[in-house]
Amino acid sequence: MINLILAQVQSNQSLEEATKKADELEKQISSLQDTLISAQNNKISSLIGDIGAIVGIFGIIFTLLSLVSAVAIIYIQNQTKKAKETMEEAKDLAEQARQLNQTGNDINRDAANELKEVKTKMKDLDSLMNFTKNQSLAYTKIDQCRSILKMTDEYIDTKTYTVDNPVLLSGEELESLQTYKIKKTHISERIDTCNNILNSIVNGFYEDHENPEKEESVKNAKQSLVIVTKDIKKLYSSSSEFFDETKDFHDGILQKNYSIKELDENEE
Repeated sequence: MINLILAQVQSNQSLEEATKKADELEKQISSLQDTLISAQNNKISSLIGDIGAIVGIFGIIFTLLSLVSAVAIIYIQNQTKKAKETMEEAKDLAEQARQLNQTGNDINRDAANELKEVKTKMKDLDSLMNFTKNQSLAYTKIDQCRSILKMTDEYIDTKTYTVDNPVLLSGEELESLQTYKIKKTHISERIDTCNNILNSIVNGFYEDHENPEKEESVKNAKQSLVIVTKDIKKLYSSSSEFFDETKDFHDGILQKNYSIKELDENEE
């Protein structure tokens, strides 16, 4: 710098003056440098202050953002936790619903099975009651046949016409009494046969009706009962007709005897 100043000094100037001017210029330059440095320092301080303010603002913003982020993270975590808990509750509810549904299905299946069993038992009970009714009807008809046949004893017994009400029987009438006795024996044998068959059917039915393996046997017993019941009803009709026939014979003999006695009395 000094060399530059010295170069600018005119040649006619003395060294002393040049040196003096150089000192003055150096002082001015130094003063200018100080001023520039001071200005720069002021600007730097101002800039540092501005930067500090900006940094402070950004710090506040960053802090606020950090707080907001922390709150958001906490909120999200809470919501995630709640969502997980809700999902767990939903899974539990779904599992409970599945178990309830399974339980409901089991109950429905058990109820259906029980209903099926009840229907089967009701069907068996109806079948049993129907068989018992037909059985009772058959036995009742057999008893009626025997009762009716028993009442014919008076009408076909020779003693009725020789001791109780003495009458004169013709050979034809005596032969008719003998025929009635044979017919009664035949009807009685048929009654006993039907009764024995009925007993066999009934005993077989009650022995087998609760055994699933004997279903065919039970079915046959029901069909046999229907058949033998029809035979017993026919036998009941035959017994009734036999009763009417023997009663008419008896009434005819007594009426004839009464007429003969009345005629004898009139002749006397």
